[in-house]
Amino acid sequence: MFGFNNAEPIDVGEANKRLREECQGLLLQDERIDLGFKAIRDEFYFTTHRILFVDKQGITGKRTEYKSCPYHSIKAFSVETSGGFDSDSEMKVYAGSLDLSIDFDKKKVDIFEIQKYLSGHVFADSMEELLAYNTANPQQAFTGKEGGSSAKLMDYLAGDSVKLDESIVENELNAIGALVPNEKIKLAYKCGRDMVICTSKRMLYVDTQGFSGKRIEYLSMRYSCIKGYEVETAGSWDRDAEFKIFTNISQEKRCLKTDLRKGQCDVMEVLWYFNNKLLGVDSMTLEEFLPLASQSGGSANSLMSFFGDDMSQIDATLADQQFHSNPPILQANETCEIAFKGRRDLVLFTTKRILFVDKQGWSGKKMAYITFPYSSIKIFNAATAGSMDKDCEFGFYTEVWFDPPKCNGCENGCGNEEPTPGMSYIEFDINKHTTDLLGLYRYVAGKVHRNHFVGGWAGLEIPRNEMLQPSPQGAVQNLLNYIGQDFTELDPVQIETMLSMGGQSPILIDDEKVLMAFKCGRDMTIFTSKAILSIDRKGFTGKKTEFQNIPYDTILNFATESNGSFDRDSELKLTFATPWLPNLTQDFRSGKADIVAIQNLIAAKCLGAPGQPSDFANDDTIKPSDPGSMEKLIAFISDKHLKDDPKAIEQKFKTEVPVLQADETVELAYKHGRDMFIITTKRIMLIDVQGLSGKKIEFKSIPYKFIKGFSVESAGTLSRTVKATLYCSKMVGGLGTDFGKKDTNIFEINNSVANKILNHTTHQT
Repeated sequence: MFGFNNAEPIDVGEANKRLREECQGLLLQDERIDLGFKAIRDEFYFTTHRILFVDKQGITGKRTEYKSCPYHSIKAFSVETSGGFDSDSEMKVYAGSLDLSIDFDKKKVDIFEIQKYLSGHVFADSMEELLAYNTANPQQAFTGKEGGSSAKLMDYLAGDSVKLDESIVENELNAIGALVPNEKIKLAYKCGRDMVICTSKRMLYVDTQGFSGKRIEYLSMRYSCIKGYEVETAGSWDRDAEFKIFTNISQEKRCLKTDLRKGQCDVMEVLWYFNNKLLGVDSMTLEEFLPLASQSGGSANSLMSFFGDDMSQIDATLADQQFHSNPPILQANETCEIAFKGRRDLVLFTTKRILFVDKQGWSGKKMAYITFPYSSIKIFNAATAGSMDKDCEFGFYTEVWFDPPKCNGCENGCGNEEPTPGMSYIEFDINKHTTDLLGLYRYVAGKVHRNHFVGGWAGLEIPRNEMLQPSPQGAVQNLLNYIGQDFTELDPVQIETMLSMGGQSPILIDDEKVLMAFKCGRDMTIFTSKAILSIDRKGFTGKKTEFQNIPYDTILNFATESNGSFDRDSELKLTFATPWLPNLTQDFRSGKADIVAIQNLIAAKCLGAPGQPSDFANDDTIKPSDPGSMEKLIAFISDKHLKDDPKAIEQKFKTEVPVLQADETVELAYKHGRDMFIITTKRIMLIDVQGLSGKKIEFKSIPYKFIKGFSVESAGTLSRTVKATLYCSKMVGGLGTDFGKKDTNIFEINNSVANKILNHTTHQT
């Protein structure tokens, strides 16, 4: 690389003054630029609130995109020192749908100052910590222009140790400004030239690259990025055990693996730490835990006795005893409540997680233990067996990225084969004769909904209640017979009576209510107080039926679409954070479903202040629309002389077409052609008028708490439009809207959105 496009420092005082004068509304009043860099025409700023990327486009450069990445949206970031022959160092930021990569001139930019600045804004828990972090560090080592600041740490890594002394590593990382105040090293391991460090605030991967080892990447990651983890013991002929974490950072970093030298590292110590970090603190100390793991006593033989030929339900008490003693995979305050065994595998449902036990290799001495906390389960489904099937099925979706396509074993993904779900979607078969499928469905629903709405398991007393009660005889068949009746509109009270505990086909958990229910053909869509329940009958006979549960807080954005002149159905469109199931569309019979009422119900469950749980999570009221309201709206939007008066639009959308909530205010409204862009106090609403007649209208709602980044784009010399883009999901991409440049102040839109998204300190969940 010749370094012609590497970023160099610029004067932040001059940049701050210029941006405030030329782009009024781009920076907030209390926002300050702390660091600034320029690469040819592009500029990069680190402000008190965000990373701001100014991208000059076109020959003249007049068309400019201003892209904002809030610090609280950053899942992980890395800095990479220059190699022996490189002219640049590099920073990468992973923020879901808005990832950034910047090359810096290594002679003019100290990459560790960038690392220190980002660490403070991403991992400091308070303004006091951040201010303390920004003061001069008496231990700060001199960092020269050639990337030599890591030499002392690399000298330590060159030793032959495997498990590292945490205090020494902490001192070395403090010396280069890599840790924030009150951040402590908990675990540190070395594998070859690389390191894995677990601190009290993050995971830090140190990856030494190249022949000389001078190019080093420091990857910092939030623990909230970890959606599952696996420990794999060493087998008879293996030198190492393995520890893997499954993340939602990116497809490239979907699985991060660490080898642990057998005989020199105890993989159980790593398991104990991550159990405590992600499942809640155990009542057993590390000192009490590790001696148990060291015992032999024929544990392999007793463990092997669990495995059989079929995936069928077994006595959970026996599994609970086994995995509390040898090996002690379960925490002392954790209970195995449901267990299944297969030919070489076990699946355990505990009070805190789903645990897969996978026997590997010819001897079976190599064991993998894979954990998915209930908080990682975003959507789940259970399917009955069909006419010719032996097994029923259970599966769940996570935020872990799926495996890319492969071509002849190529890891880069040439596109000649389909991708595989990997850990993004997990499904397993269960013997239909030994399993109460509806009982398992209720059990998981109770765990997932309690975790989502209460906010985690740490410190909670987990109740053993009716979720574990068996289903009545013939419960599934009773439900299938009921669905088969020839009607479209369903009575919520009647459905709730049938699906509640004590009914013929109990699917609902103890405090769950049915609010709305619809039938289309052989299928049903039920809106409960906690989730959207979809019942899909498959095949010619319809005996194979899938029950899918979508918790409301899994929804990133939602849209409802009215029927047009020639359409029979209205539609509901949902977007999720699950890569293997990024979106879902559900049709509803025109005249049989109030699509506005459906929109209002989902809004009541999903909207709220940025970063906070929904204010309306427990609001189960239904707000219907009046007959003819959609026709009035079409006439309103079609008015060529419509002025975008926020108060008039607010009144219209609270009375005639009641899609706004009682405490929701319209702040700005714009019209471009037949479409509208509305900024309220709780969401951004895009109204898309479709078709030749304009009678088909889509309302898309994007809650602020799920917007991870945004950008505005000014007009070029020959362009007639400006643009705003919202970033919520990498799978779906940015949601962009064009505006007429003469009638729109694009920085007014930027300022309104920035005030909603930047002015809160809640880290992403």
